[in-house]
Amino acid sequence: METINHRFNIALKQHQVRWTFADTNSTYSLSDIEQLVENCAQKFHDHGLRAQDSVGLVLNNGIEMVTCLLACWRLNLIAIPLRTKAGKYLNYADFLQGCNNSCQFKLVLCDRSVTEADIAQWRAHTGLDIHAQAGFSPERGADRPEVAPPGQEDLAIIQFSSGSTGFPKGVMVTHRMIINQLQHIVDSHRANTGGPIRHTACWTPMHHDMGLFTGVLLPIFAANDHCVATPDYFMRNPARWFRLLAQSQVDLSFITNSAMVASLRTVKRLHSGDPVDLSRLQLYLSAEKISPVVLRKIREQFAPFRLLPEHIHSAYGMAENSLGASCSGLGELKILTVTISPQGRVERAAEGADQVIELVSSGVANAHHRISIRDANDRPLDELELGEINLESDCLTPGYLNMPEATRAKLVDGRLRTGDLGFMHNNELYFYSRQDDLIVVGGRNVVPDDVEETVESLDFIRPSGSALVSIENENSGLMELHLVLEGDANCSQAELITMQEKLVQTVLDQHDIVLSRLYFCARGTIEKTSSGKKRRSVIRRRLINKQLDLLVKQA
Repeated sequence: METINHRFNIALKQHQVRWTFADTNSTYSLSDIEQLVENCAQKFHDHGLRAQDSVGLVLNNGIEMVTCLLACWRLNLIAIPLRTKAGKYLNYADFLQGCNNSCQFKLVLCDRSVTEADIAQWRAHTGLDIHAQAGFSPERGADRPEVAPPGQEDLAIIQFSSGSTGFPKGVMVTHRMIINQLQHIVDSHRANTGGPIRHTACWTPMHHDMGLFTGVLLPIFAANDHCVATPDYFMRNPARWFRLLAQSQVDLSFITNSAMVASLRTVKRLHSGDPVDLSRLQLYLSAEKISPVVLRKIREQFAPFRLLPEHIHSAYGMAENSLGASCSGLGELKILTVTISPQGRVERAAEGADQVIELVSSGVANAHHRISIRDANDRPLDELELGEINLESDCLTPGYLNMPEATRAKLVDGRLRTGDLGFMHNNELYFYSRQDDLIVVGGRNVVPDDVEETVESLDFIRPSGSALVSIENENSGLMELHLVLEGDANCSQAELITMQEKLVQTVLDQHDIVLSRLYFCARGTIEKTSSGKKRRSVIRRRLINKQLDLLVKQA
């Protein structure tokens, strides 16, 4: 059976491939990487690790993460990439302990950004074998490690997320799932371009499925040149990232909707300096709902740099399917204008209709995938009927590690209940909202993403700096809309109140809904999952329990 180990060996022998790491301005050939992997595998062997032992990797995007992952798979260890930042409210020791309850780490290696004091505190709290990756050097044994070929259903990865509730669930990813998923990505690229992948680039975190697959696995599988950067490298200057894509002649990269919002705020920097030509680039928007407004701005503002509209694609997926389940094909991304009744009936909107909704197509199902829409009673729905997106595929997880109840709740007869709402039209999937996020107020469906997009378009609100939640009024029993925002602690109370008034009026004008209360809070209040999705249920709970660090509250 083919595995990522086989693909690495093929690339090593047959291709002159180079990997560039932007943060350190360093470049490695596959021969260089092979030597590092061999040394790392020796250390794992000397530490006493054996096949299917779990290794936690608290590492940032870099050669260290790449090396450790490949060394794990060479010895048939289970690699568990983990987020490197704790966040404002996340106790990282508790997070590690929660992960360990299901996966039972035999070793945890930490990034150089993690302090010795943190490592000591995590050890004391969890009892785990935790080391700084840079200083990890077990006593050298006399024997060399033997390559341990993995079986098709052996676990390659456990994909942990803090999730929307904060309780870690470990998605099991097998070697079979990895190879099938990578083949779908390569096939989709060839269908859209007529040729192979030549140069990829990734900055999304490698502890997230999109960063892991597009930042490590795909360039090995496709044997192409590759650029890697950290999320900080991108966020400090998104325009610099796109200049790097042009200079390296990258032809495939993935990004999120919110990251493109940040990019649009700095795109004017590309007009100075050497010309930027993105005509080779196939850019996939994934991991978040795609805003039609943002899509139109991308087309307009990146046109001078030759990012072609037909080269901007969408993809829908989740860790439970290893990564992608659908993607758009040839031609420009479709935007559908509809109305959705309270009963979930979707209709193409007539010109001048009230309460219309614009949705971007998530494309068609990948090969060997079946996407169906089902109602609350698990009955299949017809086209243009809103329901839960269900998925069957050759990339589907066997479940959550050592969590049988969670597995039974999500997987039924080899079919995944995604928890996402959407509908089909002309064989294309249209994502609407997460079920848990959808708010019903006064008989109307309110999608938080749509309102937050409007809010974050105002120049005094940072990208991803708002969260809309609903709370029941104790006196009336009615659901009310509350907006939590990250504010500037240096603003005066009068300035914040003026901003509140502007926000209330803007949301009323754009969405015909009334915000009952607004809360400006400290930076870091809008918590996110490891994939960057807002943890609205957690934010809502903290708001109700008066645990948010408020700057000012509307009376």
